[in-house]
Amino acid sequence: MVRTPNLDRLAEEGALCKRTYAAYPLCTPNRSALMTSRFPHQTGMIQNNLMLPPSEKGFAENFRDAGYQTLYIGKWHMDGPAKPGFVPPGWRRRGFEKFLGFNRGHFYYKSPTFSDKGKPMHPKGFEPSFQTGLALDFIEKNKDKPFLCFLSWGPPHTPYNPPPGFRRFFGMKKLEFRPDVPERLRGTKRLRRFYAGYFGLCEALDHEAGRVLAALKKLGLEKNTIVLFTSDHGDMLGSHGLFFKNDPHEESLHVPLIVRAPGIVPAGLQVEEVVSTIDIGPTLLGLCGLAPLPRAEGLDLAPLLKGGKGPEREFVYAEGRMAVRGGGRRRKGGRTWRALVTKEHKLVLGPKGDVAGLYDLGRDPYERKNMAGEKGSRALENKLLAKARAYAKKTADSFPGPPAKVAKKMYAKKA
Repeated sequence: MVRTPNLDRLAEEGALCKRTYAAYPLCTPNRSALMTSRFPHQTGMIQNNLMLPPSEKGFAENFRDAGYQTLYIGKWHMDGPAKPGFVPPGWRRRGFEKFLGFNRGHFYYKSPTFSDKGKPMHPKGFEPSFQTGLALDFIEKNKDKPFLCFLSWGPPHTPYNPPPGFRRFFGMKKLEFRPDVPERLRGTKRLRRFYAGYFGLCEALDHEAGRVLAALKKLGLEKNTIVLFTSDHGDMLGSHGLFFKNDPHEESLHVPLIVRAPGIVPAGLQVEEVVSTIDIGPTLLGLCGLAPLPRAEGLDLAPLLKGGKGPEREFVYAEGRMAVRGGGRRRKGGRTWRALVTKEHKLVLGPKGDVAGLYDLGRDPYERKNMAGEKGSRALENKLLAKARAYAKKTADSFPGPPAKVAKKMYAKKA
């Protein structure tokens, strides 16, 4: 139903990592995890609107130190509560020498984008279109130099308001809902509006991705530029009767990951191994032959993406702060959960460290049957629980106790 020809082409020309999961399906925590290759429980970035501690190093710093021109465009959301918030030059930019964006917010048509020196730019129209234009200008000016451009579009996200030309779903009498959306929600105006807006934003972003790909081809950069597409979280959109994010179900936790690197990554590669967003920084550095990040928990998947044997991994680990109970249903409050995902199964731990969910993702991709507590699943449940507890200990995760580290909303200077 959703048309994404440009992203489809990107996947056909590169690698599609089909089992990629957010380290923490919420904006600030997962962005910090992607940037540092460390879990939020390690950096203290366990909720929105915190500042990444000055001791944490981002992968862009390695690119900068290797002589790359580095630019960040769009929403940052790792610089405390300031809204929209100018992120000043220096250590708070984590290796991005130029910055055209803002700290946080979802505006889309009244973008608060700041120039590199902090002057409001007041663009008109759809914010991602303006941001794409900034990226294309940067790429053209630096076409003869090595560069790293991080283009951070805000959508698809609330308020689900696509631009003109991408609103066709609002007029549709029939929308294709996921099978795990309860019947009681399918006829509601609210859910239909959410789906129509979300789908429209997906198509709008595909259009913007197409502009980037076309520019690389026009400038002769297509064959020597790595393009990576991903997201910081998904959206429940009514699945399991839930909305928005920060939930351990697939709709929230599972994210896209496409990597195109002509001559390095075989076209059409389908990666079935489980991948985490903490792997992105190490993998980009590995593909470019640069020094690895210190203290990284993520893996360098460059050997795997090149068509060879990747690093050994049984599972990925994820965390969040929305309570779950039997069946993985949401409760009010900010209590914690953990998830361990293998190629076949997912284990979800509730706020007390108890097993709240166990799913066979191969046979039950929509997680409609919770096997937790069933006699026939006891051995598997205990096996995965032991692995989750061992990994929590290995990474100094204090779960299910209080968080061992919570980042501040502001750090005055570099420590």
